[in-house]
Amino acid sequence: KAPASTAGDLILKGKGITARGRETTEGFIVRVGSQAVKEEVPSIHGYLSELRRALVNQGVLEDAGSIYRLTQDYTFDSPSTAAGVLLGRSANGRQEWKDAKGRTLKEIQEADLS
Repeated sequence: KAPASTAGDLILKGKGITARGRETTEGFIVRVGSQAVKEEVPSIHGYLSELRRALVNQGVLEDAGSIYRLTQDYTFDSPSTAAGVLLGRSANGRQEWKDAKGRTLKEIQEADLS
């Protein structure tokens, strides 16, 4: 089956990684090929650290040298969880995920409401 369009995807950048994802009714889907940092900050939330380890063990995150790479589309329960796992630190997904124009997810959501 053809991959869903990536035109409306949001972009996450930080610490030398780039990821693409989008919000759906099922959760926040991060695209195959998205990158994640290897280094976690010491203050990372235990839940995020455990989820990162589980995704590596399941082969969802694969070792790609200095970074991890997503081997499949993966649905996180929120944009913040997705950003936190990829960035290796606690993150506000509504601020971290941006569209091609640089608008944050929060700005997009507020514009959709008005």
